[in-house]
Amino acid sequence: MKFNVQIRADVPNTFAKKNGDKVQERLLTCIDLTPDAMVADSFEVLANNLPFNEAGSLIGKTAELQVTHMVARNVGVRLQGKVFPAAATK
Repeated sequence: MKFNVQIRADVPNTFAKKNGDKVQERLLTCIDLTPDAMVADSFEVLANNLPFNEAGSLIGKTAELQVTHMVARNVGVRLQGKVFPAAATK
């Protein structure tokens, strides 16, 4: 699935560790901007292709989200996927 999203929060996923090392994952809070979006509810996305140390750099930006997994949470679901920030438009 693909979504166009606006990123409202961008933090490192400090719970993700493999062999004691932090992995390149960031937890984003997004709002769906696709044309057929029914609601403007926010949802969490675990992005596994973004540099861990650049957290905060996507806040307020739009991006394309390619969802690869959906993980059940106590409230709703968390999406996992790749996030491709939109190029700056002039």
